[in-house]
Amino acid sequence: MISGLSLNIYPDPVQRLPDPRWQIAHVNVGSHGLYAITGNDLSAEDLGAPLEAILAERDAVRAAQYVFGSVPDRSPLAASGVSLVSAPFPVAGATLLGGQRGGRKVSPRPVSSAAIAAAPLSTQLYAISPAAAVTPVIHKGRRAGIAFEDTHARYCLLGDITADDPAASRSVQCRQLFENMEGALAVAGLAFTDIVRTWLYVDAILDWYDTLNQVRTRFFNERGVFAKRVPASTGIGAANARGTAIVASLLAVRPRAAPAAGASSAPVAPLTIRPLRSPLQCSAEDYGSSFSRAIEIARPDGGAREICISGTASIEPGGQTVHVGDVEKQIALSMEVVAAILADQQLGWANVSRAIAYFRDLEKDLPRFRGYLAAHGLGGLPVVCMQADICRDDLLFEIEADAFSPGAPA
Repeated sequence: MISGLSLNIYPDPVQRLPDPRWQIAHVNVGSHGLYAITGNDLSAEDLGAPLEAILAERDAVRAAQYVFGSVPDRSPLAASGVSLVSAPFPVAGATLLGGQRGGRKVSPRPVSSAAIAAAPLSTQLYAISPAAAVTPVIHKGRRAGIAFEDTHARYCLLGDITADDPAASRSVQCRQLFENMEGALAVAGLAFTDIVRTWLYVDAILDWYDTLNQVRTRFFNERGVFAKRVPASTGIGAANARGTAIVASLLAVRPRAAPAAGASSAPVAPLTIRPLRSPLQCSAEDYGSSFSRAIEIARPDGGAREICISGTASIEPGGQTVHVGDVEKQIALSMEVVAAILADQQLGWANVSRAIAYFRDLEKDLPRFRGYLAAHGLGGLPVVCMQADICRDDLLFEIEADAFSPGAPA
């Protein structure tokens, strides 16, 4: 624990709309509204009309969405992983993920389509308003996400990006994934180097995480990522309903260029994007993982900020796993690391708009996490909890988070 650091000492600047099933965080981004929506203990029907009503009330359109449930073995899908929940709702750009332990699927129910339709689900998504200002991104014949812009930048949120050939080797699928990310961004008028945040859900991650890092680092070198900015990222072990080795989503932002000297247009204050340090950890690049611990997107003139915090686990400043075998201490350290990143930016847990917590053994360790949240006044944290493999076999817990601030700190 950092001396003198409370885990929840800041006032809440984020509007949250309480509901038995849903938690919603909102911040204005220029002329747009950005919503982070978390739903837990849902039925498939809840992903239909109730979610559509939430979006319609805010004149918002969904961007990248994950649905967390059970995934059958190698089920063929025509359009989207979420089709297996058999709900009458738009699913383009959404991805159904299922838990893993040791590379094997984990489900509390028999893994069949009928069981999946009845099993409790969770979801997280971003939505943007007004809907009329959002442009769909169509890549290779299907909706990959959305793009929009304001006076400061162009933005793109993509989801359900995967490889073209699920029968190819894992390394080839990984390369195809990054190429498809690049291709979809090109449709949106952006480049791969505009990415600020990625989410990588990797089937059997413990079997090939080193290979993933090698493919990612090579692609980043080829595209000049290291010369510009390394994105924040989560890389976690989960099955996907497409049966591919890896599936991804991303956020990309390109600040508008300042007008040329002598131009008649009014000057535009720059939006800034920068990597953030983790006060309690070293850079992930120090041990061969090409991602930033966190990224800040700051609007000019004291405008809104968004902090994207990468997947964070029980790793000490030298890059080694600590508290091996002790999940309570791993949870505590991971939470302290996230809190330190927030505090370094004059933010706190009350600013967190969404989080996902990943557990090597969800059934056994979820009560410990809930106990931690209760003990630290964080019972209202908008978090989805998922059974998953962490990228090291001695890590038992990982958490990612985003945070909003409606304006610069005083």
